[in-house]
Amino acid sequence: LRAAERAGQQLRNEISDRTAETNEELQALEAQRARARDDAAVWRGLVIEEQDRNRDLQEQITAVDRDRHEARRAEAAKGRECDRLRSRLDIAERSLNASDGAHDGGDGHA
Repeated sequence: LRAAERAGQQLRNEISDRTAETNEELQALEAQRARARDDAAVWRGLVIEEQDRNRDLQEQITAVDRDRHEARRAEAAKGRECDRLRSRLDIAERSLNASDGAHDGGDGHA
């Protein structure tokens, strides 16, 4: 009977020791989980900040591209206007030269 009591006590002690070890391991895992959760929150914040920066940069790129496109369109329109005015000037000069030639008697000398 004493041997059985000793064996029982020994089992209770082992169970108590293992329970204490398990509780320590559980606490360590809970602390590790809390650190991982905190780290994840920090990383999540950093990712969101980076996404915001990327979005801002993309918007800036889009605005620059739009402005560049508008500048090219305006430049092309000015080029067309210059061509139109040159054409009118050429016509006016030819008309003036033709009328000068008609007033000079048609020989081109004054």
